[in-house]
Amino acid sequence: TPMAERKATNKYFPPDWDPSKGSVNQFVGQHPLRSRARNLDKGILVVRLALPFSMWCNGCGGLLAKGLRFNAEKKKAGSFLNSIPVWSFRIKCRLCSSQWIEIRTDPESSSYAVVSGARKKAEDSGGGAEDDETLGEDIIDMASVSVASVADGGKGNRRLRELELVERRKKRAAQAIDRLASLK
Repeated sequence: TPMAERKATNKYFPPDWDPSKGSVNQFVGQHPLRSRARNLDKGILVVRLALPFSMWCNGCGGLLAKGLRFNAEKKKAGSFLNSIPVWSFRIKCRLCSSQWIEIRTDPESSSYAVVSGARKKAEDSGGGAEDDETLGEDIIDMASVSVASVADGGKGNRRLRELELVERRKKRAAQAIDRLASLK
């Protein structure tokens, strides 16, 4: 077949290597992911990340547009409901190269949250100024959530999470009503 002929199926094997010495990577003393895994002993893996939303850098004030790609340092930052990992991504601003920006996954809202170094552009957040105010609260809530694990295959965790979301929405609605009443 013409396509099979074009594939590069050849690999380099050092002349003094044989299969009894393990894989070629072990023999040469290299990790299969090469330089991406240089900090793997610290739990950091370098991955390619596209920004999930536009944001403003706190260092230079420049705009980083949605979809820009970065080599990000990925690290586990904790867990949500004792089972869902929360990942932290650290990138450097392309414009000032001195500001570190940290983004975390937010399993509760199935999105990302900016932790430090930047702020989310308001029009991309979907909710306007209210989301900008509560963004920091959500990160604190996400970090402090500790719910006992339910041993029923994860179905209880989903129910607990939905219940927590309903309670938070009720609390925010009550706060909004109080704010409106104070304005009258």
